[in-house]
Amino acid sequence: MKIKFIILAAFMSLGIMTQTEVQAQERPGRPGFEQRRPESPEEMAKRRVEDLKEKLNLSEEQEKSILEIMLKSIPEKMNPGERPDMKKMEEERNRTNEEIRGLLTDEQKAEFDKILAQEKERMADRPGRRGRDRR
Repeated sequence: MKIKFIILAAFMSLGIMTQTEVQAQERPGRPGFEQRRPESPEEMAKRRVEDLKEKLNLSEEQEKSILEIMLKSIPEKMNPGERPDMKKMEEERNRTNEEIRGLLTDEQKAEFDKILAQEKERMADRPGRRGRDRR
């Protein structure tokens, strides 16, 4: 009886370990989310310009100028473990947005302002944003 119990326990342990290994191979990341490599700041800027091009119907000249502005605004590398200066980052983002606004038509400015408002709202709704509403 004891031997049957030990054999049964061994097979159950083997089955659990095998199932866990199979699941880990099937889902390397969180379930339902694709694994993708982090984007570089340059890739993020290009993706952002493509998004604005689509939403604002930018001309080629506007697209090129906005990309230059965004690439220029990429911060220097931070030291590992160093916390970013959020106030400085916000000032840079505001300056960049004003430079972009200067390139847009009145219609595009209105749409750009809507996009910025939506992004600000979406950021405020993110979990883990405690104490960020200090205006």
